[in-house]
Amino acid sequence: MVSARRAARAGLDRPPEQDEDGVPEWVWGREFMARNWARDHDGQLEGRYEAILEWRQKRDAWLREHGLVVRGMAGLDYEEFKRIEQTEPHRILRGVRA
Repeated sequence: MVSARRAARAGLDRPPEQDEDGVPEWVWGREFMARNWARDHDGQLEGRYEAILEWRQKRDAWLREHGLVVRGMAGLDYEEFKRIEQTEPHRILRGVRA
């Protein structure tokens, strides 16, 4: 558990910034949530897995280009993520979900 002071210093107490943060809406991947995908594809889930893989590659490339990281990003192990979280918390993009 992180102390409140450390969380505030790292920016963990702030809600994720929205549109004004310069992050394109597609980076969040909300269209891949099962209910959104089914709604947009006549109730079918076919092709969702392949689309998610393609989106993750595109998202990870965009994040690297902008010096940002997310937990579970390809090529970023847990130890490196924790190091970035402690030493460079401004590089972590919070709220990304597939």
